[in-house]
Amino acid sequence: MNDGLETAVGDAEPLTALLQEKGALVVDRVFTGQLPVDTSLGDVELEACTLRACRWTEHQLQGATFAECDFTGCNISGVSVRGVSFRECTLTGTKALGVDWTAAAVSGLAPVPMRWRDCVLDYSTLSMLDLAGWSFTCRSLREVHLAGAGLRRVELVGCDLSGATFGECDLRGARMIDCVGVELDVRDNRVSGLEVSAGTAGDLLAPLGVVVC
Repeated sequence: MNDGLETAVGDAEPLTALLQEKGALVVDRVFTGQLPVDTSLGDVELEACTLRACRWTEHQLQGATFAECDFTGCNISGVSVRGVSFRECTLTGTKALGVDWTAAAVSGLAPVPMRWRDCVLDYSTLSMLDLAGWSFTCRSLREVHLAGAGLRRVELVGCDLSGATFGECDLRGARMIDCVGVELDVRDNRVSGLEVSAGTAGDLLAPLGVVVC
């Protein structure tokens, strides 16, 4: 029976090929699939690589560095990112439910922005992180924890933010367009220069008793 661990698709190599690259710099390659249980990428650096339909569990990313990589159709839900570094990555059609991004390596997420396209980040934690310039064109950010996050120039477009927690966030110069479920008290956050669409404006002004017609 084929368990899918060693199967390459098109020009993609099986993800297991990275197990032979620990401690190495891997540049401009395409990977797919998943790793066997109880294995991890370890100390490997991927630069300008494409991760296609990959799935990781628990601690399998720990120690890895991703620089200018594209994640497409991946699933990293519940994965530990402790000690993992992400630099200028783009994630498309990827599920990242329940990930605590505060555990990433020091400076592993900032200052270079990450771009999320059509992704699901429900129940994830981004509190107290500097996310300046990040872009979220996502399906769902439900119940995401953002309290205390630096969100300057962040772009949130078409996101379901139901249950997402904001508080003492810096949203100066950010864009919040066509988002739903927004519960953000403008009195508790820095919002100078925040650009919002008409529908989102209604959600923001409701706590102040202002009705947008």
